[in-house]
Amino acid sequence: MLLKPSLLDSPVENIESPVDLKACLNAHGLYNSFQFVLRLSPEVHRKIEALPKGIIEGRPDVDSLRAYSTYLHETIHWWQHSGSTLGLLLSLSYPGQAYTNYSHLKNLLGAIGPKKSMLRFAENSGGPAGPESPAGLANIVVNNHFDIEFFRILTTTPGMIRQAVDHPLFDCIGHSYQIAYGNIALILATSLDKDLRFIPDPRN
Repeated sequence: MLLKPSLLDSPVENIESPVDLKACLNAHGLYNSFQFVLRLSPEVHRKIEALPKGIIEGRPDVDSLRAYSTYLHETIHWWQHSGSTLGLLLSLSYPGQAYTNYSHLKNLLGAIGPKKSMLRFAENSGGPAGPESPAGLANIVVNNHFDIEFFRILTTTPGMIRQAVDHPLFDCIGHSYQIAYGNIALILATSLDKDLRFIPDPRN
């Protein structure tokens, strides 16, 4: 399978999604919610690995303390995503974008073959826009993608809210939340609760 990292680029400016999992070289450490990974610089790794195991008697050097505090700081970011409801929703919002559009993209691929950009195709498609037509499928894919993207912006990046609300594909806050929550609930249901005994069916 040939992976194209450029396809992961966000259509919204100022949101980066690096596609490699190399060590963090431009900071002491970071947590990337898109990749579900905590990264530390090689120097921080070396300092932590050099620390003795268990409770340390005495006082370690300042660089070792700084390295361990970096590790703790990034671990807290990881727990903010793994250990809170909003963090879980944000982390699952990326698979949610893929999950909600998977069958639509498959049908569209069968009808017209691979096209890029989907947004441009949806904007330039003429003809009937029923839900099974290529134009209709492209419209569904683009709208689902942006609705979940807007959900992330609304919950995490207050400085970009005006830009999101003014975007021509923005419907409303409630719609963005409904599409994000609904598709994340479906991911959880199809993975953990296929009979929907515990997770309410968001399609209703």
